[in-house]
Amino acid sequence: MSNKIACVGILLAILLLTGCPWNSDTFSLGSTTFAEVSQPYRNKYGRPEDIYEFTSSGYLAVDWWWWSKGFSVTFVDSIYDNHRGWRVENEYSFPPVRAGS
Repeated sequence: MSNKIACVGILLAILLLTGCPWNSDTFSLGSTTFAEVSQPYRNKYGRPEDIYEFTSSGYLAVDWWWWSKGFSVTFVDSIYDNHRGWRVENEYSFPPVRAGS
């Protein structure tokens, strides 16, 4: 299993270092796709106002922010947990932020 993890990490590093574009909509380390886990939020809140992505050695995280609606969600796909594919790691509610505030 550790060889598989090392191979996935090396493959991700090579792809990122060679400029391969990262597409979180279709990429998954497991069976649950990003589109499957994120679609309910897109349906409820619309297109995110900001998107932040983080990758590191088998850990992928994507934060979606709706500042004007006071809500954010973090999606994670990691080889280090017991879940296969993408999942919601947390949701965060806050007072909505108006443009120019």
